[in-house]
Amino acid sequence: MSDKYIHDSRQESKLIADTLTQLNNVLSNDKLKTVYSLDVGEIDSLKEIVAKMLNKINTDTAYLDFIKGEDVFGTDPTFAGQRHKMIASIESISTDFQFNIFPKIERITDQVLQQAKEKPDTPLDYTTIPPKSTTSEKTTIGKVLDKAEEIINHGKRAMEIASKAYMFVKGLGLLLGVYIP
Repeated sequence: MSDKYIHDSRQESKLIADTLTQLNNVLSNDKLKTVYSLDVGEIDSLKEIVAKMLNKINTDTAYLDFIKGEDVFGTDPTFAGQRHKMIASIESISTDFQFNIFPKIERITDQVLQQAKEKPDTPLDYTTIPPKSTTSEKTTIGKVLDKAEEIINHGKRAMEIASKAYMFVKGLGLLLGVYIP
């Protein structure tokens, strides 16, 4: 296995882990169940799957980092099998993320955005949004909706699935008042 391949796998796993962490924060927001009419069972089920995936990918990535520390040059044959096993596990999680988690993120984000547009009086908490500038420009619900839609549309144009998902989660967080960097 080449160093570039291992490096790329680690980078992808870190982006997926960051996305899963933020998604877990967003799914914990009660507004998904109370303000927006989303299926409570689906949200709870997705949250459970996300927590398990997050634990697995963090464990695998940490062990891959441990192997890298122990076998700096990547030449010790005793670590080759373990390295291969961790990479295969990370790739499996990545595939599950792409085909099982991302479509749900996309659907939930689209539902929440659509409901927020249809009900402009929906209470949006934009106090968690960091100020963009020091001008006295007031943040309004319309501006929050526009910004969330812009972030989501930007995510739709992203090439990598993990980048797409992160932008969707970021837009969803904006609609729910959950700050995601």
